[in-house]
Amino acid sequence: MKYGDSWYFYWNGSMVHDTMINVDYVNDKGEWVSNESRSLALKS
Repeated sequence: MKYGDSWYFYWNGSMVHDTMINVDYVNDKGEWVSNESRSLALKS
């Protein structure tokens, strides 16, 4: 989820805010998924 210029992602059920890394969520396998990777996945 994007709020303004900052990315938020869920980790262990809590929303975490991190502007230092290009990651915005963890998939069901517990893997970090970058914004770019997610965008490519949604397009395919």
